[in-house]
Amino acid sequence: MTLIEFLIFGLATWRISSLLVDEPGPFRIFIRLRSLVGITHDIDDNVAIIPDGFLSGILSCAWCTSIWVGLSCTILYWITPLTFYFALPFALSAVAIIVNSVTSGK
Repeated sequence: MTLIEFLIFGLATWRISSLLVDEPGPFRIFIRLRSLVGITHDIDDNVAIIPDGFLSGILSCAWCTSIWVGLSCTILYWITPLTFYFALPFALSAVAIIVNSVTSGK
């Protein structure tokens, strides 16, 4: 794995983890996913209750989720280097979010 590939996969791992843990996603898909493992949300789509459990614990912590997402990306990369092209849009999204945060002062 080259340094560029490492950075792309690192950014993609962060972005996917952020989507799974913190964001509603298109058509609230990530809220629905979190609900399937028992996580409940309030009226504003903020996490309200996180039950004890392996999957609910993973999907409530970006640090925990990033380990599993990173492991999945690594395994997929070993199977086929074409996984790079799956990770690239997520990495580009992460860069855009970081640049927006820096330039907007948020």
